[in-house]
Amino acid sequence: MLNLAQAVNTMFKYIKENETEEITLYTYKKDRFITVRKINEFSYEMLEHGFNDKTMLFDSFEALKKQLKKAVRLEFPRSHSAYLQKK
Repeated sequence: MLNLAQAVNTMFKYIKENETEEITLYTYKKDRFITVRKINEFSYEMLEHGFNDKTMLFDSFEALKKQLKKAVRLEFPRSHSAYLQKK
């Protein structure tokens, strides 16, 4: 379990440095989550499950980063802690 801000920064680090192909961020109760998958060197997929259930594709890391920050604010509005799972 990590602080939410630390968990998001850790997600960015793992994805950018190619340490994992898929990483999931869960709420404390594990009822909502955001999963990011690396499709290839420049393509990413983000899956939201919670308030919004949707899948988005991105062609750049910067676009993913911007949308992931928005999704975290929406899916984890009052959360201070989160779980991080690598696959």
